Amino acid sequence: MSTTSTHVDLTHHFIEQLDAGKFQEATRSFDATVAGLLNADALSSLWAQLQSEGGKFQEQRDARSSTYGEHDVVFFTLRHETRNFEGYVAYDHDHKIAGLAFAPLD
Repeated sequence: MSTTSTHVDLTHHFIEQLDAGKFQEATRSFDATVAGLLNADALSSLWAQLQSEGGKFQEQRDARSSTYGEHDVVFFTLRHETRNFEGYVAYDHDHKIAGLAFAPLD
């Protein structure tokens, strides 16, 4: 399996963890920097904000990966009931999440 497909699969699993409310488990995939900035409670609040703005999560789609410097970045769309979000998750060489962000598409 290529690094790109591995990171796409890891991203899919990460979003599944968020949707299942497994925030503590999801934070275990963070590198030290992200772990120091975003704990399980903050991750829960972030996911709740997306639900508040877009309604219930429906699916993740359109995953694609690019390399930027030392990071492999997976871009994707999160489809919710009333609004979609663009997201990305960046991975370091140890396959740990080194960054993430979500933004509304409309």
